[in-house]
Amino acid sequence: MNDLQLRLAEDTDPATLVQLRDDAARWMLAQGITGQWRPGRLDEGHFRKAMASGEIWLAVVGHKAGKPQPGGAPKSFTLLEKDCGPAVA
Repeated sequence: MNDLQLRLAEDTDPATLVQLRDDAARWMLAQGITGQWRPGRLDEGHFRKAMASGEIWLAVVGHKAGKPQPGGAPKSFTLLEKDCGPAVA
């Protein structure tokens, strides 16, 4: 089983964040979900600005500290918002 680790986004992550968000936007469009996210709307500068205030966390699956990874990168990223609002019961 893979370990799940949470970490703040780092200086090397903006290109990955753009790709992750654009991939999610394309998936939403393919599911017929329109009027929300669009590919290409947010660039690396957007994510760098949010990162400067500690607003972007990544859930990383399959990355073990101190162990080399295939291709040098974690296997999966999930973008987390800092404040998701109140829990709904």
